[in-house]
Amino acid sequence: MKNILISVISILLTVIIIICMFRGISIGQFKILSIPEIKLSSMKLDSEIEELNNLKNATYKKKLNDLQSSIKNLTSAKQSYLDLASISTDTEIQQANQEQTYAMEFLWNKVGTYATNQGLALTWNVVSTGVNNKYTLNFTITGSYIGIINYIYSLENDSELAFRIENFKIVSAGAASSNSNSNSNSSTQDNTKVTATFTVSNIGIKEETVTSPTTSSSNTNNTNKNENKEKTQDNTTDNANQESNS
Repeated sequence: MKNILISVISILLTVIIIICMFRGISIGQFKILSIPEIKLSSMKLDSEIEELNNLKNATYKKKLNDLQSSIKNLTSAKQSYLDLASISTDTEIQQANQEQTYAMEFLWNKVGTYATNQGLALTWNVVSTGVNNKYTLNFTITGSYIGIINYIYSLENDSELAFRIENFKIVSAGAASSNSNSNSNSSTQDNTKVTATFTVSNIGIKEETVTSPTTSSSNTNNTNKNENKEKTQDNTTDNANQESNS
């Protein structure tokens, strides 16, 4: 009987060991991993160790080199600034640190002249931001696509303005014109034009030159038409005078 009991216990222990080897046992917080789980954990640990070595030998060194390069660039830029400051007068340094502030007359002349040169109809207004005499300029321009692109280019590349164009949108002028005017000839003519809107933010303007809100418009196309009409009338009068004299 004793031998039978020992044999049964041995068999049970063998079965438990086999189950542990291939499937593992988990009882509450007590857990015995199976052989596949042990292999998987070993592979995962090896992968983490390899990744750590890669971070140590490659990534860390690269980041360290980048940091040292940034420090050198910063040091070089600082030295260049100090060298420039050492040969600049106090007045020049003070002027360089001041933000650009414009008079409204200057802005009217600049933006209006560029619009006239490109044959554009321009409407723009000035809205205060309420902070340190800073204003937002809202532009609406109508004309040819090339003219608008050249106008934007002129504004952005004018060293005296330092404009930064924002919220730029462009649509066909014919879409808006056809809704308000049923004349087919007028609608066809407007289809060759486009309308663009954009803003320029945080522009310093001298407070004494601004009235709130400020709106300015310029229609160069109507001006050109009126001039051409006047020239035609003058030519007609001259021809009539010549015929009467003859």
